[in-house]
Amino acid sequence: MAFALFDKNNGLPQLIASTQAEIDQFSNNGQFTQKDISDSDYNAVRQNLKTIKLDVAADNVVVTDEDQTPPANWLPTNAAELDGWWAMVEDDYDTWSTSNGDKEIAGRIKTYIDYCKGVDKGSLTYPINWEKHCADNGVEYFHNLQIKTS
Repeated sequence: MAFALFDKNNGLPQLIASTQAEIDQFSNNGQFTQKDISDSDYNAVRQNLKTIKLDVAADNVVVTDEDQTPPANWLPTNAAELDGWWAMVEDDYDTWSTSNGDKEIAGRIKTYIDYCKGVDKGSLTYPINWEKHCADNGVEYFHNLQIKTS
């Protein structure tokens, strides 16, 4: 069983986590609705295969194959695309890392950030499945929904 936090007003996802302990590290202050999600949905969202949202009126989680940015199943085809993706999310990861050093997952996320910043993207073989590449190189991949930045 995995978990997700959703904005109570618009149902947008704020955080996904594989354990309750990871959820408990973040203050909720009553602004989010916590829902259980299946491990398979958690992994599909993490891998950008699906999107997740809370239907606020019905109070249920909706998981779909809708387009995303980058789109579902997106594989960077060159170093510029991978750099472009990192440029879009780098500030969120850095902000999270700076203000959450006390969290249990902070060290693991810092390792991921350092790897993303340091890897020679020009030397990689494209198209590349970034999550698989990270795993193959002993680095745990983190989806941006695994860090709560707001």
